[in-house]
Amino acid sequence: MSDEINFEKFAAGLPVEIKGEAMTRFASLAPELKQMLTGHAYGEAVLEIAKSQKLSFEQLAFFQAQTVMALLGFCTADEYRARLAENFAKDDAGMDEFMNLANEKIFDVFKELLHKLF
Repeated sequence: MSDEINFEKFAAGLPVEIKGEAMTRFASLAPELKQMLTGHAYGEAVLEIAKSQKLSFEQLAFFQAQTVMALLGFCTADEYRARLAENFAKDDAGMDEFMNLANEKIFDVFKELLHKLF
């Protein structure tokens, strides 16, 4: 699959104004990182988190887009958390639980792969 096809799958829901820059950042990733971010396991992790947190379809799409933005460096960890908390209307304890799941299932996996590659 080409980077463009993989990117479109990965970046569905991103704001139009950053898609070009997001594609550039995605294209610069190592092939293993691209595969991780567009692979089945990543999609399953996102869905598992969404189900466990009882997210609506709209919230799932928002979570996916915000996660892509965080992974590609468009926002800080604090901005990511704040955006999700506002959209999900969760208190601090609820967001702690949510962020622990996101870290475990998505961000820690990404960091682990980064460490192996570099």
